[in-house]
Amino acid sequence: MKKREIITVVIIVAAIVAIVFLIMNFSKSEVCFRSHCFDVKIADTPELREKGLMFVKSLPEKKGMLFIFPESGKHSFWMKNTLIPLDMIWIDAGKEIVFIKGNVQPCLANEVCVGIVPNRDAKYVLELKAGSVDRIGLQVGDVLSFKGVKDVAAGESAITAANGSP
Repeated sequence: MKKREIITVVIIVAAIVAIVFLIMNFSKSEVCFRSHCFDVKIADTPELREKGLMFVKSLPEKKGMLFIFPESGKHSFWMKNTLIPLDMIWIDAGKEIVFIKGNVQPCLANEVCVGIVPNRDAKYVLELKAGSVDRIGLQVGDVLSFKGVKDVAAGESAITAANGSP
């Protein structure tokens, strides 16, 4: 290859790497409480909310899943096919914690899985590794901040909301 072709290839590869890096950083979703931030996967469609963290074998301390509902309500959760204990945090539209159920244990295959229902309406539910709530001191009434999380209106996903197209 000629020197000019090599330089062109290097520039193209560098541009691709830069674009991938930017996309990864701009699409990162976080939920924060004071100085404690968690990288979260977003569950904003019925299919993603239904699957949740089923069959996940481990969850690092700084990771979680944020369930986004089109409307506030008393959204029930259970631990069917969930392999790890979790802390579950229900959050209202103003990002205030309204209900916490800590150290929820997996539902074994031979057990009847019981739903967990909050006592107040919530728009979001955050699932974290069990013990996270106690470790960082989360309490009902605390307010969280979201970074890179799009609000979801009825009938659309966060991806649709971000792109502005169906």
